[in-house]
Amino acid sequence: MLQARTLPGDDPAEHLAEEVRLLKDVGDEPQLLFYFNRPCVILGRNNRQEEWVFADAIREAGVPLLRRVTGGGAVYHDAGTLNYSFVTARELFERLRGGAKPMDFFRRVVIDALAPIGLHLEAAWLSDINLNGRKICGNAARLTQRGVLFHGAILLTVDYTALERFLRIPPNRSGIPHREFVTSLAQEGVELTSGELMQALEVGAARALRE
Repeated sequence: MLQARTLPGDDPAEHLAEEVRLLKDVGDEPQLLFYFNRPCVILGRNNRQEEWVFADAIREAGVPLLRRVTGGGAVYHDAGTLNYSFVTARELFERLRGGAKPMDFFRRVVIDALAPIGLHLEAAWLSDINLNGRKICGNAARLTQRGVLFHGAILLTVDYTALERFLRIPPNRSGIPHREFVTSLAQEGVELTSGELMQALEVGAARALRE
């Protein structure tokens, strides 16, 4: 049975550490975490700092610069970012995935879970989820011998000034500025609360991860 909970506080280092702990000690029951971070920048596992972020601006602003264990690109989080994490046993994922890759399987879980509350989302690029043709959610995954970690961040609001100050245009997205590529629920006029999103994700994930 799916175990869902919201992590306390807004410390991004603590939240990343909890994901790693759960992945290391993965059990039979799938886990779903929700959390919000204070303003921070998080690099993907293999990102070269000089290619993805403006490190001097991050230091000057006193914003934490962290690195996660999953792939994907650098991201900026603040209180307007709803983070979710799935941690499941590798054995369970192998039984359920039907040949799909982790990114495709879990993106579909998220998209299908949010459809009943009126969010019509679609998978895009390698790891994004789009709303009305623009990125509203980035995702990343990590597989170990025993477990799978998949996490993402839904933008309730978007601070374009912070994105432009801290994040370079990604190397694989040359020429497309943040304001043209990224959106948020507020930007699109969607009036859903974080509580409604979390409830829908929990219900949908419980259904998708049931054997």
